[in-house]
This record gives sequence, structure tokens and C-alpha cells, in this order.
Amino acid sequence: MPPGVLPSHLLNLPADIHFCIIDVLDYVSILNLRATNRYFRYLLSDQQLSSARKHYIRTLVQAESDDWLDNTRFICYECFRWKPWSHFGRKQILKKRSKGHADAYKRFCIDCGIRRPRWQPGQFLKSEGGDIVLCRVCRTLQTTDDAARGRGLCGSCAKISHGQTDSGVAV
Repeated sequence: MPPGVLPSHLLNLPADIHFCIIDVLDYVSILNLRATNRYFRYLLSDQQLSSARKHYIRTLVQAESDDWLDNTRFICYECFRWKPWSHFGRKQILKKRSKGHADAYKRFCIDCGIRRPRWQPGQFLKSEGGDIVLCRVCRTLQTTDDAARGRGLCGSCAKISHGQTDSGVAV
């Protein structure tokens, strides 16, 4: 490159061009662009970002409504991913949060429910795979037995708290 000539970078473009580029990006792409550096992080106001998120959610709700016959996969509106029905608690895919219903845009998958504390340790969830608990001790989602259910423990932690190991021998 000749001396005195600046390399062409996205940051060397005028802000108007940056806004034109952002206008054609979806919400997830805007989030990815914002993660690249401080300039792009603060280029959009909170109001503009919120508007882009709402538009993206409307697009996803429409896509999901068009796909309403396929009840094997749903959109998580926290991580914006299509996931199989088994990745959701029963309440997240039935009634008001089912496809095409009023609160479908509030649906979140089990992983997002744990990552963004929506559930308290010890809380039970009904999933298509059976009843599971967010264990108070190990903080994982596990199946449980009826005896441990009232204490909010998974089967393994319930055995330990009763002084038993998996082999049934007292500790």
C-alpha cells in the first residue's frame, strides 16, 4: 500500500453509511456488530435497539405462525433459536405461549430459564420428558422421586442428604 493511504476499514466510512448498514441487519446481527467495539456498541440508542428487537420478535412470531402445524419445534424468544419441544417446560409451549397465541413472544427455553434466573432452586418444571427439578444443592435440572420432591432435590442429592450413596450403603 502506498504511503499516506489509509487501509479501507468499516470504521473509516461515514456514520450515515453505518446507519444504512445497520438498517438491513436483523437484531441478532446488530448485537454481533455491537460486540465488535465501543463505537458500534454505542452507535444506536437504547430506543433504536429496542425498536430493532421488537421488529425482530414480530418477524419471528410471524415465521412461527406460518409454521404452526409443526409442533416439534418452537422459538425461544430469549436466545432467538428454534429448538425442539423437549427443550421447553410444558407451560412454555401450551396455552397462551403456544404458537400463534397472545404471549408466544414471552416463551423461553429451559436453558434460558436457568441462565437468566427465571426459576428458583427447588422449583419443579413439567416437561414432555417428565417432571424435573432445579436442584437446591447441585443447581442442575434433574429428574426426582416423590420422596425428594417436597425438598426440591434431585434423586442424587436426596440420597446424599439421607446419608446414602448410590450403592445404598450409609455414609
